[in-house]
Amino acid sequence: MRLPARRYYAPGLLLTAVGLAILTGIDADSSYTAQVLPGTLLVGFGTGLALAPHFATATGEVAPQDSGGTSAVVLGARSLGGWAAWPLFGTVLASVISARLSDVQGIPGQLIEAAQAGFPLGQRLPSSPTSTPKLIDRAVVSGYSATLWWAVGLTLLASLLAALMIRARAPAP
Repeated sequence: MRLPARRYYAPGLLLTAVGLAILTGIDADSSYTAQVLPGTLLVGFGTGLALAPHFATATGEVAPQDSGGTSAVVLGARSLGGWAAWPLFGTVLASVISARLSDVQGIPGQLIEAAQAGFPLGQRLPSSPTSTPKLIDRAVVSGYSATLWWAVGLTLLASLLAALMIRARAPAP
C-alpha cells in the first residue's frame, strides 16, 4: 500500500508477457524444468503482481458497505474479458492448425477435428509407418504457439494501457 497501483500493474503484466513468450517456444521435446516451469512461474507471479492492486484500486475509494458490490462488478468484468478472449483464441488455434494440416493428405476427418480442438494425438495413436501423428502434433503445438503470441501481444497492450491510464495514488499513511 506504499506504492501507487500503477507501479505493480505494468511490471506484473510485463512479467506475464515474458512468461507467455517463453511458453511459445515449447515443442514436443521441451524440458519441463528448462522451459515450462520458468514460463509458468513468470505468468503466475506477474498475474499475481498485477491483480492484487487491481481490487485495491477498484474498491479503494468505495464506502465499506459498497465494497462487496464493487468487487462483484470487478470480478464480473474480468470474467467477461475472459469469455471474450476464448472465441478469439479458439479461432486462432483452429485456423493455424487447419492451415498446417491443409496440405497433408490421408488424415482421417476425426483426427483433423480433434487436432483443431487442440488435442495432440501422437502419443495416443498406435505406432504408424507414416509421420501423420507427428504432423498433427506439430500442427497443434504450432497453433498453441500462435495463440500464446496473441496473448503476449494483448498482455503487452494491457501493460501499456495500465501504465498510461491508471492514476490512483498510494494511500496516505
